[in-house]
Amino acid sequence: MIVGDLTMAKLVFITNKVWPSSKIRGQQLAEATGGICDPKTIEYGDTLVLVKIFPTNIDFLGRFNNVYADVVDGDSILEMVRHYPHINIIAISELAKQYIECRVKNKVILIPEHHCNFDNEVRDSKKKIETVGFVGSINSLDLDPIILARELRKVGLNFAALFCDDTNVTREDVVEFYKNIDIQVCFRLPRLLKHMPPEMKNPLKIYNAGSFKIPTVSYPELNYVKECPDAFFEASSVDRIAGICSMLVKERATYNGLADRAYKLSKSHHINIIAKKYEEFV
Repeated sequence: MIVGDLTMAKLVFITNKVWPSSKIRGQQLAEATGGICDPKTIEYGDTLVLVKIFPTNIDFLGRFNNVYADVVDGDSILEMVRHYPHINIIAISELAKQYIECRVKNKVILIPEHHCNFDNEVRDSKKKIETVGFVGSINSLDLDPIILARELRKVGLNFAALFCDDTNVTREDVVEFYKNIDIQVCFRLPRLLKHMPPEMKNPLKIYNAGSFKIPTVSYPELNYVKECPDAFFEASSVDRIAGICSMLVKERATYNGLADRAYKLSKSHHINIIAKKYEEFV
């Protein structure tokens, strides 16, 4: 990367293009804020947002006064960032903020992830409830999709999945998927993964579905319980998922109530609101 002369300061997002976060926390926010994502040239006065990445030439960062490290859902770069007290760290949830603050002395700023529903499209409340869907990494679904589909068929429901494990799946793909499901299911069990503690996760899936007024049935992940306990129904087994989904079909008032609670929470996660938090950096 070439460092040019000081001109008008810009908000610059530098991303790790391997991860979907390069689009969500980089490209999409750059477009929403009027910033730039992964340019070939940056100036000394620019404000840098490092998205799940840390430069190999770390001396490079000493030349910039405004640097923010968005660690997203992992803690692998904290060991490097802690050597640069002037670098601010961005956390995606309150629990992540607390986790990071217990490990480094850098200033930590909470900026939630925005949901995918830029156009504020909502599900027709009169639409028949037919399809239960999962969207996310295949590694985040700790259930056999075949067994899940079988159990849902027993209660008259279809199952669909959109697996997002690389950057080929677009925001538009995710939006289109949500527009074709009626209930969302999530099921990520407790796990011990190096550099990806559960405290660093967030309930974005609930806000994504909720923005369409789609309710969620999920395993009670730590961040879900801490951040939005009333916005999803807990389920710890395949049988329980099928039973709750069947109940939501039969009890429309319960369905609508759960969907409305998730919808209200999702409103503060629209990209226009999240973008304003970044615009304060410049």
